[in-house]
Amino acid sequence: MLLRELGVALTPEIAEALYVGLVTTPGASQYSKHDDRSRYGFAAELVESGADVHGIFRHVYETVQFAKLKLLARALERAQLFEGGRLVVSYLLKDDFGDVGAEEPYSEGSSTRCGGRGL
Repeated sequence: MLLRELGVALTPEIAEALYVGLVTTPGASQYSKHDDRSRYGFAAELVESGADVHGIFRHVYETVQFAKLKLLARALERAQLFEGGRLVVSYLLKDDFGDVGAEEPYSEGSSTRCGGRGL
């Protein structure tokens, strides 16, 4: 790991930041071609170094800004199925962000929640 090479200690704060990156990387576990053993070994090392898995999960996946939910609702309202339900197409307009009081990062994950992989 680069931290070891630089002589930087893996503190709980660093471990949590790295763990968040590991679990929120789009498609990391579902579509990745990376070696699962090395990814899970890295996750275990981060947990052993103090990453609070349950706290991170609550913060990342259970704490959703209301504006983000409203933005997702707009994407779901516009969703259309094609190819016998195998393809979902939706979109967000630039005005949608202002209308619901959302910032651009709030749209992150909307494509996956609509049933797709994102572009």
